Amino acid sequence: MAPITEHIQQPGKPGEISPFDAIYRRYWLPDLLVPLFFVAIITVLCWLTDLDLVVSNWFFKPDKIGGVSWPYQHLQPWLFLKKSDSWLVGIICAASLAVLVLARFLPRLKRIRLYALFVICSMVLGPGIVVNNVFKEYWGRPRPRQIVEYNGKSQYLPPLAMGISGHGESFPSGHAAAGFGYTAFWFVWRRKRRLNAVLSLAGGLALGGMLGVARLAAGAHFLSDIVWSFFLPFLVSLILYYFVFRIPQREDFPDLHDKSVSRYGSLELWGYGLLGLFTLLLVLVKNSFYQELAFQAEDRPSLQEKRTINLSVDQADVSIVLTGGGKPFLSVNGLVQGFGLPNNKIEARGDIFESPEPVINYTLETTGWFTELEANLSATVAGQGLEKLTVRVNEGDITLSCDQALASWPVLDLHTAKGKVVRPEPDKCR
Repeated sequence: MAPITEHIQQPGKPGEISPFDAIYRRYWLPDLLVPLFFVAIITVLCWLTDLDLVVSNWFFKPDKIGGVSWPYQHLQPWLFLKKSDSWLVGIICAASLAVLVLARFLPRLKRIRLYALFVICSMVLGPGIVVNNVFKEYWGRPRPRQIVEYNGKSQYLPPLAMGISGHGESFPSGHAAAGFGYTAFWFVWRRKRRLNAVLSLAGGLALGGMLGVARLAAGAHFLSDIVWSFFLPFLVSLILYYFVFRIPQREDFPDLHDKSVSRYGSLELWGYGLLGLFTLLLVLVKNSFYQELAFQAEDRPSLQEKRTINLSVDQADVSIVLTGGGKPFLSVNGLVQGFGLPNNKIEARGDIFESPEPVINYTLETTGWFTELEANLSATVAGQGLEKLTVRVNEGDITLSCDQALASWPVLDLHTAKGKVVRPEPDKCR
């Protein structure tokens, strides 16, 4: 092989060292094309076949709670993995930050601080910003548990097809991306120690794959979401490694390597501090919440006639079925799940008042900041003896239906601040 300096006119000037030079292109081009080919194959298969649904069917088991059940999410190791993604990002970012700070005081660490900066930027930008804050937040692809095939309300969208922003956070998977983010170490060892690079790549793929299965088991993502959750962080790492930090060039020219991180003295520590705060916030806001809801009003003689039922919900899609019978007066089932700060609360409460008028109240309240919250509430209300039904929802849809004709129609007061109200056709309930 010809010496590397033959490909560059003035190797001492970083602006004239191009990543597109043949000796560097032979590294990044395969790193780009091989994963892209794999992802393209899976994506096309999901468009042409029911591959996404076939895989999700393995984990879907119908159940009475919420009309849908994904029971494997409650089994180990999937339950543990569901709660571990933020810590995986936090650990590697904290370790990289430690190297960056200590390198200012320990000369022997200065040679690896560029790699530490590359790793932390890969994790923060890839799984953190690109996956969770750009694609996931705005792409609008419904989750498996939200589509009609699994008792939801939304239509299935194939991979890369955009939905309505804010109406689905399936594409891509933030959990899987946290594991796949570890493939950044493939680039760290890429040109030096081939075995370490292969082991790093295999480990990142295995970790991301296991986290992906955990999310498949929860009905939170499709197979195609998991595949793209690998490619997007990997692409971010590739761009950072070859084109932003230009690490191969800096490895070949030590004088550039020594000047590669920061030249601004104390501002460097402030920058590391901000990265540390961002990492801590990332860990905190990914605390997971899962709560099943169940309530049934007691059978009391005072509730049999002229009763009022009030449902008050902060955030949930509420489905109500009016029955022609007299019991149970009110039966509620549902599921609330999401991510947010550790001190957030989900509180469900049912109260019965017998005087001065018979009243049944059911309240679902959420307090704190949730980065993601998905709630579904199913209520069965006995129409016989019901005088008034009031439903208040701050955010979510209200869907009312009846299972048979009602002898008398109660007063209905249904309102949602952010959502829609769907009522049954009159001739179906009279």
